[in-house]
Amino acid sequence: MMMRRSATVCASMSKDLRKSQKYMEEMEKVVVKIENEFAAEQQSESVGSTSVFKDPIIQATTSVQKGQRLLRATEKKKATAKKKKTATKKPRQEIVMSS
Repeated sequence: MMMRRSATVCASMSKDLRKSQKYMEEMEKVVVKIENEFAAEQQSESVGSTSVFKDPIIQATTSVQKGQRLLRATEKKKATAKKKKTATKKPRQEIVMSS
């Protein structure tokens, strides 16, 4: 919207040399004024050092016990397969020989 309006104004001003020179002078004044105001705002914000942004609240975290970390999908498959193997395995029975 701003570029379209600027293009329309520039097109109409460029037809007359005096108008275009005056337009360029005034445009430069406006740009300088806006930059100065912005710089003044930046300085006043930094001087007061009251920032709008605040640090986020730090929550206490709990550590995961060794061996209880989150697993990737492939690791989960391996872990469940391993558990199934150990669960279905029957313990060896030792044969006691009596003498």
